[in-house]
Amino acid sequence: MSIVTFFVYAKLLTPEQFGYAIFALAVGQGIAMIFANLFEDALIQQSAPSKKHYDTAFWGGLIFSLLSCSLVAIWLLSTQSNRVLTELIAFSLLIIVFVGMSSIYVANARMEGDFKLLAKRTVIARLIGAACGITMAFKGFGPLSVVIQAVLIEVISFFYLAVRRPQRIGFDVGITEFKELSAIGWLLCLRRLSWDGTTRGLPLILGTVAGPAAVGLYGFAWRTVEMPRSAISSGLMSYALPTFSRKKDDKEELQELFIGMTRYTALLVVPLFVGLAATAPTLIPLIFGDKWLEAIVPVQVMSLIGLVSLLRVYAPSLFTALARPNVSLTSDIVSTLAALVCTLILADDFGVYAAVFGLITRSVISVPFSVIGINKVLKLNGFSQLSPVVVPCIASVGMAVVVHMLGYVMSQTTPWVLFIYQIIGGAIVYFSLVLILMPNVKTHWGLFINR
Repeated sequence: MSIVTFFVYAKLLTPEQFGYAIFALAVGQGIAMIFANLFEDALIQQSAPSKKHYDTAFWGGLIFSLLSCSLVAIWLLSTQSNRVLTELIAFSLLIIVFVGMSSIYVANARMEGDFKLLAKRTVIARLIGAACGITMAFKGFGPLSVVIQAVLIEVISFFYLAVRRPQRIGFDVGITEFKELSAIGWLLCLRRLSWDGTTRGLPLILGTVAGPAAVGLYGFAWRTVEMPRSAISSGLMSYALPTFSRKKDDKEELQELFIGMTRYTALLVVPLFVGLAATAPTLIPLIFGDKWLEAIVPVQVMSLIGLVSLLRVYAPSLFTALARPNVSLTSDIVSTLAALVCTLILADDFGVYAAVFGLITRSVISVPFSVIGINKVLKLNGFSQLSPVVVPCIASVGMAVVVHMLGYVMSQTTPWVLFIYQIIGGAIVYFSLVLILMPNVKTHWGLFINR
C-alpha cells in the first residue's frame, strides 16, 4: 500500500512539492519515532511488567510527546519560515501524540505474541490513510496529501488498538517504575536518535542549504529503498526483541538464534536490495518517468546501505534484551554526527549526493563497532557474525552481473520486456548459485523455522 501511494505521489507531485512533505514529516515522524515510544521496548525488556509500569509508561510517554510538540511549536513561532511549510510541520505534530499513546498497547501485544492484531491494525490504518491521501492528491492538495496520510495512519492505529486490546489506564504512576523504564528507555531513544537523526536530519539540512528540489530527490530515493527496508526490519525487530528477552539467560541459545536469524534473513533480503540497485536504471524511468533520472544513483547507493542495516538488524534488539542498550551507542552517535556534518559541508556543491556521502560515512563508522559490540556481549567473533551472509552476497553478485549484461545486450528492447527478463534471469542465477553453494539450505531452513 505504501508502494502504491508512493507511485501516485511521484506521478502527481513535483520534486519541490514532494520535498515540502518530506521536510515536514522529517520533523513529526522523526520526533515520534525517537521520543514518543520512549517506554515501549523498555516495557518488553521487563518481561512481566506490572500495571504500575503500564500507567507510568502511558503518562510518561504522553507528557514527553506533548513537551516535544510544545518545543517544536515555539521553534515555528520564532522563525520566519515558509507559511505552507510551517503549517505542514504543525499538522505533522499530531503523529507524535498518537504514537506516544499507542506505545503501551503495541508493547503488550508484542509481549503476548499477538502479531496478528498488530498486522490487522497496520493494514486497516494504511488502507484508510492511503485512500484519503490519494484522493486529496488527485484533487490537487499537493504535499498536504502526504502529511494527512501519515497523520491518519497513526490516529487510526491508536483507536484500533484501544478498542480491540483495551488496557485500563489509571494514575498509579511510580517513581521506581519510572526509573526502571527510563534507565533503558532513554538509552534506546539515543540509539533511535542515532538512526532517525540521520534519516530525518539529512532532508532538513538539504532543505536548508540546497533547497526543496534536492530534498525531493533525496525523499524519492530514500522512500524507494526505505519502504521495503522498514517493512522488513519493523517485523523482524518486533519479533526479535521478545524472543531474545525470553532467552536472555542462555548465551549458547542466543548465539545460535542470532546466527540462524542472520543467515536466513540474508538469504531473503540480499537479493532484494542488490536486485533493486541493479534494476534501478530500468525501473525508475519505466515507472516514474524521466523527471526522476537524477535519483537513479542515489537509489542504487541507498539500496546497498539499506541492505547493510538489515544485515545488522538484530544487534540493537539483542543489546536491549540483555539490558545493554549502551553497547556501541557512542559509535552510533558519532557516526550520525559525522553524516550530518558531511552533508552540511557538501550540500551546497553536491545537492542530493551530499546526503548519499553522509549515509556512506555513517555505515563505515557504525558497522565495525556493531560487530565489536556483539562480540562483547555474546562472545561471537567477527567471522562468526559475517559468515552467514557470505553465500547470499556471492550469489547476488552473480545475479547483478547477469542483470547488467541483459541491460546492455537488450538495450533496444521495450523497457517492460527488459525489466521482466532482468527479474527472471536474476532470480534464476541467484537461486541456482545458492543451491550450489548451500545444497542443504531447504532442510536447514525447515529445521530452523520449526525450532
